[in-house]
Order: sequence, then structure tokens, then C-alpha cells
Amino acid sequence: MRILFFLVFFVLSFCANAQDTCTFSFTTSNATVGKVHQDKMLQFIANRSVESAMVVGYFSSVGDASRNRIAADNQIRTLRETLLNNNIPFNQIQTKIVSSDSGVSENVVEVVFKFLGVKGNKVLKKTSVVQISEVNLNLERPPMPVVKKREKVTEKPAEKVDNDLLAAESFKKNETITIPNLLFEGGTHYFLAGSERVLNQLLNVMQKNPKLRIELQGHICCRFGGMDGYDPATGQENLSEMRARSVYLFLKDGGIAENRMTYRGFGSSRKLYEADFGNAMAAQQNRRVEVLVVDTE
Repeated sequence: MRILFFLVFFVLSFCANAQDTCTFSFTTSNATVGKVHQDKMLQFIANRSVESAMVVGYFSSVGDASRNRIAADNQIRTLRETLLNNNIPFNQIQTKIVSSDSGVSENVVEVVFKFLGVKGNKVLKKTSVVQISEVNLNLERPPMPVVKKREKVTEKPAEKVDNDLLAAESFKKNETITIPNLLFEGGTHYFLAGSERVLNQLLNVMQKNPKLRIELQGHICCRFGGMDGYDPATGQENLSEMRARSVYLFLKDGGIAENRMTYRGFGSSRKLYEADFGNAMAAQQNRRVEVLVVDTE
């Protein structure tokens, strides 16, 4: 049975879309999203359809401002990944980093949600004055469950896993190695799902070779004259540098000492393929991070 609920909202009292802020606190510069953060996120968005989310991190300009900004960026990144893991599309999530001089303490991240309404409601008509929603109530006796005949399960042979995306023997002094299958969301320095495998392999190579020192080099596609791309998280034309820095931070979080790594961006000055406009394959090859082996001893 279908029942129509008519909800009348006065313009001066309510907005068309609800907006709420959820605040997360981290201990010192830690960026780990624990169970407390996860549970708080789930409770906050439960039964509500998210239209958009703005993740705002705060850093202190007192002391080592650069290090404080990196810590805040890590906290923003991990909360953003939590939103993605809760099925909020990446194009509905924005990020912003702000100095704590604004009045909010450092190591605090606010997620400002804009909600469409309660999940499961079908909006039939919506204006600034009235919203008519349809809620389906199942008042009939549920059908008896169908017992399916158990099928015979045949074990499949184990699939062969390719562990050679990054070969340790390739890391020789002055060699440049492209990190394969490392993908970023378009126009950002955030990793796409599936990139963890090769990043973990690079971390493993660094851990097993404690004398290995590297430079991470970021590159972008689809710009002329060596220009870099705009990174919306920093508000600057430093996208290639930020992509290299993302790999640097991943390795640093994995325990690799900072004095073993540097990073820099080359913009579009070192394209593998010049004709990358409208050519998805060429663009993907140009959008990369490479490892320059500085020393092995």
C-alpha cells in the first residue's frame, strides 16, 4: 500500500536541503581513522542521502607550519577515503585546508554534509515551500521463503598472482622506474582504489633495501609548454608535485625515513606521448609518478 505524506516547510524556517557538520578529533598529528571515527561517521549519515560533503582540516601556523600542514592533509585524506568507503561518490566530496588561526584547533577535521533527505523516500514534488514524499509501507504478509536446492560446489584452482609489478632488481643507481598501475582521480592527487597493491610493493622494496635512496617524480598530462595542473586541495598549480608527495607520504607512513626520499613535480615537461589530448591511453601513460634511484649504498 502506498501512503502519501505531505510535508509543508515554511521558507523562513527551513532550507530546501539540510546541512550538518560532523567534527572529528585526532591525537597530535596522527591520521589514523579508528573505529570511533568510523562509528561516528556511520551514525551521522545513517538513513540520510548525502548530496555533498566538504572535508575541512585545520593546521597551526605556529612552529613548523609545513609539517603541520602535511599532518592536516593526511587527516583530510584518510577521512575522505572513509567517505568513499561508505559509498559517497568522489565527485560529491570536496576538501579544504585552513589555518587554525581561524579559531578551530589543529588536529580537528570538520565534515560539512549537505543531505537530500531520508534514504528510501521517493520525492514526488519539491519546491521552496512544499515537499511531497512517497513512502512505501509493506502491510501485506511477507511471502514464504523459497528453499533453494543446494548446489554442488566445485573448487576452482587458485589463480596465479602476479607479484612482479615492481621488481627489486630494477632499482639500480641512476635508473628511473615508472610505478605501474598507480592511478589518481582526475585533477587530484588522491589515489584511486587498486593503487594500494603497487604502493605496498614499493614500500616492501624500500624496507628490504635500507640503503636505497630515491627521488619521487610527478608528471601530468594534457597541458602545453611544461605547465603544471591545478590542484583544488592546495589552490595552486602544483598537481604533479602533490602526486609525487602523496607517494612520499604513503612511504613515510609505512616507516620509511624522510632522509631516504625526496619528491618534485615536472608538470607536463616530460611527456611520454605528446598527443595526449583526446587520447585516453596516452593521457594515462603521461599521468604518472616515477622513481629515480639516487643511491643504493
